[in-house]
Amino acid sequence: MSTDYLKSVYRNYTCACLRAKNDGEIVKLAGWVHNKRDHGGVLFIDLRDNYGITQLVIDEQLCPLKAEDFSKISTESVISVTGKVVKRSMEALNSSIPTGEIEVLLESVNIESRAEVLPFQVNSDESVGEESRLKYRFLDLRRQKLHDSILFRGKVIKFIRDKMWDMGFQEFQTPILTASSPEGARDFLVPSRIHHGKFYALPQAPQQFKQLLMVSGFDRYFQIAPCFRDEDARADRAPGEFYQLDVEMSFVEQDDVFAPIEKLMYDVFTTFGKKKIAEFPFPRIKYKDSMLKYGSDKPDLRNPIENFDASEIFAGSKFKVFADSVSKGEVVRAIPVPNHKQATEFFKTEMQEFAKQNGAQFGIAYLIFDGGSVKPCPIRNAYKITKDGDEIDETGFKELIEKVRKAGNFKDGDAVFFACGKETFANKIAGLVRTKVAKKLGLIDDNIFKFAWIVDFPYFEYNEDEKKIDFSHNPFSMPKCSLEDLILADRVNIVKIKPYKNQGLCVYIDSEELQKLNKNSHDYKKIVENLSNFHARYNQLFDARGNKSDSEFCSEIFGTKIEILSNEPINFHKSTKELELGFLVDKMDEKNAKIAQKALIDIIFDGIKEQDLCKIEASQYDIVCNGIELSSGAIRNHKAEIMYKAFEICGYDKSVVDEKFGGMVNAFKYGVPPHGGIAPGIDRMIMLLTDSENIREVIAFPLNGSAEDLMMQAPSVPFAKQLRELGIYTEGEIREKLSKDECKKLGMRDK
Repeated sequence: MSTDYLKSVYRNYTCACLRAKNDGEIVKLAGWVHNKRDHGGVLFIDLRDNYGITQLVIDEQLCPLKAEDFSKISTESVISVTGKVVKRSMEALNSSIPTGEIEVLLESVNIESRAEVLPFQVNSDESVGEESRLKYRFLDLRRQKLHDSILFRGKVIKFIRDKMWDMGFQEFQTPILTASSPEGARDFLVPSRIHHGKFYALPQAPQQFKQLLMVSGFDRYFQIAPCFRDEDARADRAPGEFYQLDVEMSFVEQDDVFAPIEKLMYDVFTTFGKKKIAEFPFPRIKYKDSMLKYGSDKPDLRNPIENFDASEIFAGSKFKVFADSVSKGEVVRAIPVPNHKQATEFFKTEMQEFAKQNGAQFGIAYLIFDGGSVKPCPIRNAYKITKDGDEIDETGFKELIEKVRKAGNFKDGDAVFFACGKETFANKIAGLVRTKVAKKLGLIDDNIFKFAWIVDFPYFEYNEDEKKIDFSHNPFSMPKCSLEDLILADRVNIVKIKPYKNQGLCVYIDSEELQKLNKNSHDYKKIVENLSNFHARYNQLFDARGNKSDSEFCSEIFGTKIEILSNEPINFHKSTKELELGFLVDKMDEKNAKIAQKALIDIIFDGIKEQDLCKIEASQYDIVCNGIELSSGAIRNHKAEIMYKAFEICGYDKSVVDEKFGGMVNAFKYGVPPHGGIAPGIDRMIMLLTDSENIREVIAFPLNGSAEDLMMQAPSVPFAKQLRELGIYTEGEIREKLSKDECKKLGMRDK
């Protein structure tokens, strides 16, 4: 390709262009002094620019530059030169650089910029501390490996952009200053100079804007988008800022999104990757299967170990630690260890300590199959007939072992670990142990990329610690159920309150809403059973009331003055909308009506757990590769009523949705196409393609692990004038302006 566009007063060639065919030409070059050598009368400089290196030769007989002048040119100084291209002899060829068959005999040298003493060597691969590398990032970027990675990044992005256009996508740009919304990570906020006390937010992703582009009638969107999240650093996550290939498509289902993205990923990784792709098209793994088999929603599929559920095997067994846990609803996960040849100390020490460090209070259990038997271990000890004796209940123990052998297809020389606890915790420990074992035994093939789609994520997530439901990812995903199913998912809508014949408020059961439940669902059957038993239960209590009046009796049971409207059997096929079973609350007392409503809800929903909502799956998916999540996406919720209901179930009323997502909710009232999208992470893709261990190795100017820019010294303290322009004042300035009482109202402590 021609490089004529690079010609200037400083150069007519780059440092990568010259070959033997240029022998005898007079050329001009410019760049940095990469290296220099004095061979006694003949001086050498390796000149480097963005494109490569050319060796320069200074003969003191021919060039005005003498040895003493040569010594003053420090490495990394910028020079421009003129000289004659000379073809090297066969003995002098340098095969390590493309220009190694020539050198340039200098006629003149001009020092454009001298370099001071360097904080570290640019022309060396020696290890340098990250603090120095980031403080002098402009020097670090001159080092060959990092320099090549950043150039490589640009090539990959261009390739992606061209492919997206070829597949019919159009490129759009979305705002950087936008509104804050509760989507997951913390926002970066930008105070407004014009509207004091108000803030913009930097976008965590262009999520709402790309959906609004679909509402606006555009069909296939993409953008290489900057995203901003105030979250902690990891090896595969840059704090503060990152880039993603943001994609959205109208009138699509899940497979329609998969097709172009899977093709793009395959083309990128086969074009630029140095490893083969193990499988194409990429396999699809359900979220719950991924958590069971791999203990992670971003599994490394190069690892051949697959965990399995051993809860039933240990249920009722003599290994009481596991048996008792299973009886409480906890689970046991088994982690197979194939063809294990190492000493059992590996199991007793290193892996036990590893599990404890990751939260397993009592470590993990294990079995080692050896010569048709099992080596001594705590599980075997649980089958001792007497506490202090060596005699074992061989029959019971053999039954357990055979179940384990059969479940894991274990052979002599194999072993197995067991993690026990609540499902989320047991999966996590089993996943970490699976990875540790595979690395220890060298089971991971580093020469392949192994991709997979993780699909069918839970729409809601139950937080065991806070005892409440939350979104597992975000409110924009479409649940894999009908609108009616989601509206009735929280079941509270079945029980309603309304005026009753001017006598008070009636808490009644909405028959039509009840009928919308799936007749074969556990919830429906349980509700019907509870309602059918309600009369009998009530009458038993009523008969035992003694001399108490109806009002006194009901008040005792339900905490308010109520009465049963009807003792007739419930007829689920009545044409009326309301079932006449209900509570009547006197004097239009709404507070008591709410108490009565809760009482009836508690009765008819007895045994139906809130966690059942977590069984609803979302049309949500991730691409994972070699243990790294490359992207997340979903078929979007395009109905405002579903979004309202999802937030309501999580404890947020309509006003929160209107306030935080008002622009999008408003747009959803005017015709919205079904749509979906995805957003592969550019930085993580480059990280995998360059085989880098840390994401900062593929970003030109990253923040450090503490979210600081050591080179630009950010974040920094602004000038007082800047703060005043934004309506922001220091504590001292506020105290000067306000009284003590006013300061207290703002939550400021006394000095």
